[in-house]
Amino acid sequence: MAYWRMQLHPNDSAAALRHTASCLAAGFIGLDFGSGTGPTAPGDDVGDLLRAEPASLPQGQGAFRAFATDMNTGDIVLVVAHNFPFALCRVASDYNYVRDIPHELGRAIWFRHFRRVDDVRYYGDLVTNPRDWQACVMVNTIAPLRAEDTGSYALIQEWLSKATASRDCPCCVAGVSFERPRVCPTCGHVFGGNGWDGIDAHWRAKHESLMPYEEFWQSLCMRHRGVEAR
Repeated sequence: MAYWRMQLHPNDSAAALRHTASCLAAGFIGLDFGSGTGPTAPGDDVGDLLRAEPASLPQGQGAFRAFATDMNTGDIVLVVAHNFPFALCRVASDYNYVRDIPHELGRAIWFRHFRRVDDVRYYGDLVTNPRDWQACVMVNTIAPLRAEDTGSYALIQEWLSKATASRDCPCCVAGVSFERPRVCPTCGHVFGGNGWDGIDAHWRAKHESLMPYEEFWQSLCMRHRGVEAR
């Protein structure tokens, strides 16, 4: 799994948030070529990036090819708008190219080169006070994040770690540590042995009236579950 940064607006700063939000709401990220707003003029279309010669791409936009050749399903993309983080999403498809954007997508996307995404999270939901937003200056359209000491890389790591703490997880709600020993979020009983040893018998004896054991176990986030119940 690799990390990336991208901007999704077509050289149209005045409508950057509108373009970015509509693309993500439709479940896509993408890009196109040229200096104008919107898709490249038909005569300047570079075609499928998996077949295009790198030397044939417009000057200053050769790095766009990585969107097709280097990005993979499962990669994480930090979407930036107006030099602030806007969203985090996961790549959910291979690269796609269409010469003509389908009419049903025309209101949502403006690019011919795209990938589907899922698990979209918005920065404003992570950091709710705009005064605390972390600037993320970006002058290019797409860039891989390889250096772990950068602010963007650290932000993604922090965001993903917080996302594992599900609001529906009883242990997260109760503030139970991710570290062992495992603790019952309802009564505080501390489990010995290998993690959650005995949780099934304990829950059925003490808390089955609150929630069936199977439902409780499935409601735990992956970090609190740790190992399968025995």
